[in-house]
Amino acid sequence: MSTDVGGTFTDFVVLEGGHVRMFKVPSTPDAPDRAVADGLRALGRSDVASFSHGTTVATNAILQRSGARVALVTTAGFEDILEIGRQARPSVYDLRESRPEPLTPAPMRVGARERVDHHGTAILPLTGEEAERVADAVEATGAEAVAVCLLHSYANPSHEAMLGEALRARGLEVSLSSEVRPVFREVERGSLASLDAHVKPVVRGYLRRLRRALAPYGPAGFLVMGSHGGAIPDAVAAERPARLLLSGPAGGVIASAALGARSGVGRLFTFDMGGTSTDVGAVVDGTPLRASSTAVAGLPVGMPTVDVVSVGAGGGSHVWVDPGGALRVGPRSAGADPGPAFYGRGGHEATVTDCHVLSGTLPPDFLDRYGIRGDLAACRAACGRAADAAALDLDGLLLGARDVADATMARAFRVLLAGRGLDPRDFALVAFGGAGGLHAASLARSLGFRRVVVPLAAGAFSALGIAMSDVVIERDRTALAPVEAAQGILEGLVPELRREAEAELAMAEVGPDGAAEELEADMRYRGQSHELTVPFTRAHPPSAGALHGAHQAAYGHSDTAEAVELVNVRLRLRLPGPVVRFERLADDTGARPRHVRQSLFDEGWLPTAAFARPSLGAGAAGDGPAVIEGEGETTVVPPGASWSVDEWGDLWLEVG
Repeated sequence: MSTDVGGTFTDFVVLEGGHVRMFKVPSTPDAPDRAVADGLRALGRSDVASFSHGTTVATNAILQRSGARVALVTTAGFEDILEIGRQARPSVYDLRESRPEPLTPAPMRVGARERVDHHGTAILPLTGEEAERVADAVEATGAEAVAVCLLHSYANPSHEAMLGEALRARGLEVSLSSEVRPVFREVERGSLASLDAHVKPVVRGYLRRLRRALAPYGPAGFLVMGSHGGAIPDAVAAERPARLLLSGPAGGVIASAALGARSGVGRLFTFDMGGTSTDVGAVVDGTPLRASSTAVAGLPVGMPTVDVVSVGAGGGSHVWVDPGGALRVGPRSAGADPGPAFYGRGGHEATVTDCHVLSGTLPPDFLDRYGIRGDLAACRAACGRAADAAALDLDGLLLGARDVADATMARAFRVLLAGRGLDPRDFALVAFGGAGGLHAASLARSLGFRRVVVPLAAGAFSALGIAMSDVVIERDRTALAPVEAAQGILEGLVPELRREAEAELAMAEVGPDGAAEELEADMRYRGQSHELTVPFTRAHPPSAGALHGAHQAAYGHSDTAEAVELVNVRLRLRLPGPVVRFERLADDTGARPRHVRQSLFDEGWLPTAAFARPSLGAGAAGDGPAVIEGEGETTVVPPGASWSVDEWGDLWLEVG
């Protein structure tokens, strides 16, 4: 089984004989593991064979700065390197732009008198006395954890190892950059080590509690979804928690790739709209887009991840008016407690969910399955107050909230569309999460997508992706050298990376037998400051021709006369995840709506057929306006759009 902890609901997927069952329980933001325990009790089984988990605990600790107080140790003279950063400004012309505060304020940075060059040669050796002096200085800061990032420690980690030993002897949690990710570029490597140190106590405590909660139900250990798009053992996650910074969102992208393979559609944009946030990713030619680095709360995360862009807009996002009188949606959210006003738990501010209830696009009984009785009076009062603040009538507020939410979420799409040079007309939009189907059609129209698919089990689609994910262990290392020297370097480096990956794989209590080996190299033309990733094998090492081809594909040109450099080498061990059997639906015998109700669209209030999704067979089809109500999700089909159900139960909308 698997679970994905969201801000409003915690989703569960149970695989029994390859067949899928899903359910939700309300999240418990103050202690996310409690919602997991609630779901396990609701399952009523004590024979859980395996458990996979997606979590935002690490991300939330960064967003809220709720982790450990972190000190930073660098080579003397480089104490301020993370604050200086790359001197890049996200908004060049915004005079009010402010950079995020570093995790380690200036008084908590300590310089060590040592120096290693980029070949790994110690120019100024680190002495035992100096290591103890640094440990004394760190201890004096009152730090709870410490990140160590010395110059060129990827080439020679011995100085970091000495410091780590001295610091651990003082009872401190230590994250060495040469262990977290031994690659070049001190800013990204140091930032990643600092993030790892900041979240380590939080993540370790959470995983420990989760292991205790699982104990009565069977599994001694479990798997956690990593940012790279594969599952890792919980013991590995506890040691390297920075690998979990995009844990939950990656699951939906993995499930979307599987949907594309099943339906024969290889180019997909993923749209995961939950209760608190929206996550956007892409699958190109059957493969999830990956990024060599990303950022969380403006802080660099220098590691390969599934390329996901997040914005603070979801079903529980507050609808409010800013000081200039403009209508806004998010990033503040009602979450699970108190939740939207309609939940009747004391929420007083209007949310996107409240607006959909009053618009007739969300069924007023959608909370019944969770044992919650909707409070229509509280919902109407909250939206009325928001309408008054915005100087709008109620209909204007309801339509305006949808449009503003769409515009907020569209920003995340444009980051990928523009940044990757992708054309939405070439892609289908996969909409999932509890609120994805509510906005999919209107958002697709505004961005230029022509087709939308709302998959079966859309309400717990990320949890489904986590359940079916491969176990993936990834290790990489910088190996700066001319490409002509690649063969000699790889002969020693690849077996070393393989040994490291197998050691981590053993923590999942499985051996390397059956694990597929994948190799990649980051390469560039000499003088470039960025790299392109190309696959290779042991029999066919990286070559200049491979970079020429990749550069031509990415940028439309290459330079065969320019010297080529090998930069990083990456090894990935992949063990296939569980096989999920999707049963074909019986043919539709004539779709009949549950009822017809009035719903609000741009064209006004229109009679809208409401269908129960479980009653629709393969081939069922119709035209908008319509609302199709599933288990944990609802899809809105606006006027001018059409819908149909394929043989697998996936719902397709034609909106172009």
